[in-house]
Parts: sequence; C-alpha cells; structure tokens
Amino acid sequence: THKRVIDLFSSNSPEASKAADDEVSRTLSPPGLTVWKELAALRDGLRQLHPGIQVDVDLSIARGFDYYTGIVFEIFDTHPENRRALFGGGRYDNLTSAFGTDPLPGVGFGVSDVALLNFCETRGIKLAEAATVDVAVVRFSSADRLAAFELAAAFRSLDLICTAPLTEQKFGKQIQAAERMGARAIAFRGEAEMAQNTFCIKWLGTGEQVTFEMTPVGLQQFSTRLKAAK
Repeated sequence: THKRVIDLFSSNSPEASKAADDEVSRTLSPPGLTVWKELAALRDGLRQLHPGIQVDVDLSIARGFDYYTGIVFEIFDTHPENRRALFGGGRYDNLTSAFGTDPLPGVGFGVSDVALLNFCETRGIKLAEAATVDVAVVRFSSADRLAAFELAAAFRSLDLICTAPLTEQKFGKQIQAAERMGARAIAFRGEAEMAQNTFCIKWLGTGEQVTFEMTPVGLQQFSTRLKAAK
C-alpha cells in the first residue's frame, strides 16, 4: 500500500496525485498527515513553477549531516548518458544558531564540479563568462512568493539573467540590491497585477514604470525592449 501511494504521489497525473492525497488522509496519523501535506505542497509548487518536472518520493535518501530539520532532496540528470545526481541538500532551520546568531531558516545544497561539467558536456552546453543581471524580481509580502518565482522562471526561459528574493525583505533594500547588481529593471506582481494577470516593470535608469500582460506575448515584448536597450 505504501509503495502504491508513493507511486501515485510521484505520478505527473493530477488525478493520481489527488488519489494518493485522498488515501493518505484516511490512513495516516495527524503527525504523518502534516508531513505528507508539506511534501504535497512542495510537489505542487514545483510542478506549477516547472511544468513537466518529475518529482519522486524516495524514503531511502539519508544525507550525512545532522543539521537538517526538514526535507532532504537530490536532483538528477535525466539524460540517458548521464543518469546521476547533480545536486543534493535539504532544509535547515537552526544552522546559523550554532555560530552564535539567531536561527535563520534556509535551504542549501552542494554540487560537484565534475557532475556539473559532465552535465554540460553531455548536453553540449558551453559555459559563458559571468554577466550582469538583466532584471530583478522584487516582492511585497509572503502572498506574492509563488507569483515572483513564476515571473522569474518566465524571464529565465527567455534567456534573461534574473534574480528573485527567497525571503521577505524591505522593498527599499531590494531596490538597493538590484542597483548593486547592475540590473536594468525591477519587476513585480502585486495584488493588482495578479488580479489583472499582468506584471509591472520599473526601469532603474529612467524611473519609467510600464505594465505588460503576463502572457507569452507580453513577456516577449518586455524581453525585446530590454535587449534593444542594451
């Protein structure tokens, strides 16, 4: 039964995932159900940000560090000539307190330079020199977290170099960080933009603020204008 539920959970079919969630809600104890809901939320968030991604549950993964306080994960290459783990890491909430500072939640991972080079060579990817940031996504609150990540993913799909904050920060500090990185613009999706399915761009050089539709056409219009201004 456990294997069947995990297989359903890992299926890319929304119906199968829902069947797994329904079955678990009838059988797990409250603590187990809490963990399951956290896993399901991560699965659904990853699929929303990266359609087509394969998310599997592997209860045999055990990483050799004792500071993890939540999920641990590994990321694999799917190329048939390089089926190996590229990244590995997990969630930790109390690591910084070991160095005498306040606890700071975080997610970290390690990557092997050899694994990364093998990945690039297998896929014919040439490593480019470091470049400046094109656009920095900024946030207002915890409510726009997923929307910010979706916007950043859309920019990156257009080969734009983009940053997005993982935690809530003061708006002014986000602007200052974008300026230090040399970003040409900041982008955001507040409540109004999410309601209207748009995103807003502020050009840091001129202060001009422009709204684009959150559609392939709107994203391409922004990308074209940005690249033309370089």
